[in-house]
Amino acid sequence: MSGTEEVAAIRAAVAAFNRGDVDGYLAAFDPAGPRWIVGLGVPLSLDDVDEGMRQLHAAFDPLHLDEDALFGADGMVCARWRLHGVQVAPYLGVGSAGSAMSVEQCEVYRFAGDRVAEVWTYVDPKAIFDQLTTAEAPGDGR
Repeated sequence: MSGTEEVAAIRAAVAAFNRGDVDGYLAAFDPAGPRWIVGLGVPLSLDDVDEGMRQLHAAFDPLHLDEDALFGADGMVCARWRLHGVQVAPYLGVGSAGSAMSVEQCEVYRFAGDRVAEVWTYVDPKAIFDQLTTAEAPGDGR
């Protein structure tokens, strides 16, 4: 694949994510490929990513990943994303108050053939929770 093809593959995966098609998103990734997240000592498996994305889609509507920057060459792609949504259901123990969240992250993807073989995600893992737990409840008036 050329850098252009790899960038297109990431865009197609994210388009599936934005439609709520988690399976379509995950199809771009090698099932054995690790996803490293800054601050975690061990990588997530594709099953972990699948579960996490399904939880996000169940708890936020709309949920959308916006592209700020995306480029690639030599089997690598780098992306800067903004994940945003409105909480409509509890998320990992945080009750739903209709709070909005918006989180920036950067991801680096290593391709092997036509699939992503490894991912490094740079994000503040607490960013979503910080926004949800400090948001003012609707109608609170403060």
